[in-house]
Amino acid sequence: MADGPVDKLTAHIAHNYQVTGEMGRDAMSRLFQATSPSLGAAVIIQVIPGDLARDPEFDDRFHSRMRKVANLAHRNILHVNHFAHDEPNYYVVLDYFEGRPLAKIIEQRGALPVPDVLNLLSQALEALDHAHKNGIAHGALHPGGILVAEDGEVRMTGFGIAKAIDPQSMLVETPSNLYPYKSPEQAMGLPVDARSDLYSLGLIVWEALVGELPGGELIPPPSTVNAAVPAAVDEVVMRMLVPRPRERFRTARQVAIALSGALRSRAERRRAAPAVEQAAPASAAPTMAAERPVAQAASEPAARAAASAASGADAGVEAYKQGNMEDAVRLLEEAAEAMPRSVRVLSHLGAAYYAVRRYGDAADALTRALKVRPDLSVLHYDLGNALLAQGKVADAKSELEQAWNQDPSCTAALLMLVSLEGAST
Repeated sequence: MADGPVDKLTAHIAHNYQVTGEMGRDAMSRLFQATSPSLGAAVIIQVIPGDLARDPEFDDRFHSRMRKVANLAHRNILHVNHFAHDEPNYYVVLDYFEGRPLAKIIEQRGALPVPDVLNLLSQALEALDHAHKNGIAHGALHPGGILVAEDGEVRMTGFGIAKAIDPQSMLVETPSNLYPYKSPEQAMGLPVDARSDLYSLGLIVWEALVGELPGGELIPPPSTVNAAVPAAVDEVVMRMLVPRPRERFRTARQVAIALSGALRSRAERRRAAPAVEQAAPASAAPTMAAERPVAQAASEPAARAAASAASGADAGVEAYKQGNMEDAVRLLEEAAEAMPRSVRVLSHLGAAYYAVRRYGDAADALTRALKVRPDLSVLHYDLGNALLAQGKVADAKSELEQAWNQDPSCTAALLMLVSLEGAST
């Protein structure tokens, strides 16, 4: 990829955005921090150089893929706001995120603490699981395209560059340029599926645990280089790196479940988890079924008020899904006044508060939701995160343990507990 000064990207970018500096680069693109005067906000611009777009059909493929990627809505995937072709380059405008590329972190710090890597892996798996279920493979995972914030939050970029997976065959064409995170099947030019992304992620995790990429074709367990890596982590990472795709994990969800099972015995030595029937899947976003306010009287004004509150709740949830957090907070606050026992409203309100860093308000909203549905593990998980963001570690551990006890497949809660345990030792 040819280097070039920031002020010579393309005429269109220079005219419409105030580019302040380069954040990093991945296999096929460069990431720049910029300000959009029209949006009045900071953004990230991902630039794909024109020398990668010589195929006359690239333009159609690029726009087709980006339209699909723009529909992805996941907290660990940077949302696409705009994309275009500006001769000779293609570019994508993404939501801004205050994070550093993982590649730079590893370059500066070397091997990262195991809890930090597990936290990163958990979030990356959630992002890949969401993308793969929506028919989109990454195809070019690279630590330069994984942004990590100071608090451990992760955002992934680059899905717009990889070709969308065919819904039937799940095939994806690999990029033309080589990079060291390719799966064996990619390197041989063979058809690939979602398992290729898992191999690439496994190699990135290996690098994060060790501080550098393996030196030869035979990849040893990371613990042979870094003795701090538990055998449970070794087992999962090495299965991600099996050369034959059919012997790897098939899905990101399978990796998460396997890691949870491998780590569970370690955590159970400290506590015995009760056999509670799973109430709801734990996730980073609320998943409760829709609720509607019940009018206390059958009068027309009461019915209109109920309908208005329900409409406002729907609008608030939609604003949250679209990433419009200020609108989501405003609409959901109004809905919560009219629907004070709606778990759907309160859980999304808590998530919206968390997104704008109003952690105390997030904890209050989630606590109110738990008074209605204490059996939902997702509420305990989200409350644990809100408490942790306030520095209330003991209370956060209690909620995360409750989430895991209610839902033993809740990998995210378990990994958070392992991370907190590791940080305290």
